[in-house]
Amino acid sequence: MNRIVWIMIIVWMCGVAKTANGQNDPAQEVRAIRESLETIGDPWVASENGIMRMPSEQRRALLTAPLRPDATITATVPVEIRTEDREFPAAFDWRNIDGVDWMTSVKNQGGCGSCAAFASVGSVEAMVRIVRGEPTYEIDLSEQHLFSCCNGDCPTGLYMGDAFDYFTANGVPDEECLPYSAVDDNCDETCPDWQSRAVRTESWQLLWQYTWDDAVLKTCIMEHPIACYLEVYNDFFSYSGGVYIKTPGATLAGGHFVVIVGWNDELNCWICKNSWDKDWGIEGYFMIRKGETNIGTWAMRASYSVPPTPTWTATPDPSWTATPTPPPTPSSTATTLPSATPTETPSSADTATPEPSGTPAGCPETGVMILMPGEVFRPGDVCSCQVRVCNATGSMLPDTPLAVVLEVSGEYYFAPSFGDFDVLVLTFLSGETTVEVLPEFIWPTGAGTFYGARFHAAMLDPGMTSVLGRIDTVAFAWEE
Repeated sequence: MNRIVWIMIIVWMCGVAKTANGQNDPAQEVRAIRESLETIGDPWVASENGIMRMPSEQRRALLTAPLRPDATITATVPVEIRTEDREFPAAFDWRNIDGVDWMTSVKNQGGCGSCAAFASVGSVEAMVRIVRGEPTYEIDLSEQHLFSCCNGDCPTGLYMGDAFDYFTANGVPDEECLPYSAVDDNCDETCPDWQSRAVRTESWQLLWQYTWDDAVLKTCIMEHPIACYLEVYNDFFSYSGGVYIKTPGATLAGGHFVVIVGWNDELNCWICKNSWDKDWGIEGYFMIRKGETNIGTWAMRASYSVPPTPTWTATPDPSWTATPTPPPTPSSTATTLPSATPTETPSSADTATPEPSGTPAGCPETGVMILMPGEVFRPGDVCSCQVRVCNATGSMLPDTPLAVVLEVSGEYYFAPSFGDFDVLVLTFLSGETTVEVLPEFIWPTGAGTFYGARFHAAMLDPGMTSVLGRIDTVAFAWEE
């Protein structure tokens, strides 16, 4: 190809293919991209679509991920994942696992730079189906709630680490709770009962920053689809099939977040879900050569477990309902904590604990309430945990197990030992009794930052086969 043709291709690819009135001419742009594709063997197909018909400024507005994400993030990097003895299939795709599609629908971020919300939600929705073992499980989470309530901004976007922090600390409700409208300032329009409808992840990890590892990424993808980063060049907007490779003369348009759902080793590519509607790509998906335009870097791996189904139906009395306070503002910091594995048998069913004194007044319903002096603890703050037990049966409850569990990053620590499975065995007089679980202490420096810890409490029958009355859960966090 002669020098004049090369110059023409570069001019078109730099975005100067305009109509007489100064607007983009998508047909002319696509022709130029196709000419450039011929020079590298036509590895993919360029076509007109809804994104190509946008003005170039609106296209770039979709790409708000930082071009070189902030390397000061303090999430766990790198993650130790064993792959030495792992064998991987030559091809893998969560849209077709033995003929079953585990993915949720492709969505459209519209004219807002909300790709981080769509990538994190897309990853979590599929993860929930996979963990539950239900490929048709109805789940459609609200990207709008996540974006607006996590301080997203359409012109500048949202960092995906903040999005996953919000998933862990607060959870994200269903789409009907706050339908998507491609804005960034309507958090207060979220449905009033959103917290009871929210899906919450247990934790998240940053796999790596400016690099990627094929075996580790495959291992994680086989668990569930992974949200990650790539750089978008101006030819990518026209993609409609094949394996994407940046064409000669293509110019950098911006950073973007997507979801990797699989791979094909024969084609040397990753298979990804985008958020530009089904009109773009292969019904909203694309294939991209491994290592191309930083695909797979800044990969985020979340974790989730199915919440237990309550076995009680008691309705809390309004006088026993604590006044809620706003959830903490998430940050992009995650902290690894020590783990403990529960066992099936209590290690101290007759723990010697002084019998608390009962107060007969103000006890509307049998059950428990967890009391903490705050929801977010910082160095120097006073922290403690008590459980107020209400015995409204009208008679004494002798030798009654009280289970108090601290949950952190999916690990469980049981009072009073805060180790393996344990319970407090107490006698509760009629009325109210306050049990001290954690004596007052000053929150130390150096504890890091963590969102989404919880205390759970319940009274059990003496045989520990059922719950007595209402149970309680309180979430809290700590910040350095």
